[in-house]
Amino acid sequence: VIPSAPGETQLLSLANVGANVFYRVAFLRGGRTRVPAWIVAVDGQRLNRLVATSEYLLMPGSRVEVLFTAPRVLGDVAVAT
Repeated sequence: VIPSAPGETQLLSLANVGANVFYRVAFLRGGRTRVPAWIVAVDGQRLNRLVATSEYLLMPGSRVEVLFTAPRVLGDVAVAT
């Protein structure tokens, strides 16, 4: 669970330090509703523009930086795999 105020935008750096496991990462509110996110960088390389997504496949040995904005209504946002 990611503690955040309603409407707050956060930058998260996620890494898969495993050698053979793939993770499908999604931001969920209430355990089901996807929260939109924007990819800022992949493996330390900034992108030319933000890429909108609702989930991301984090491959072995890779990193991703993601922006997400908490919903304006109260509720927890969780990073789910």
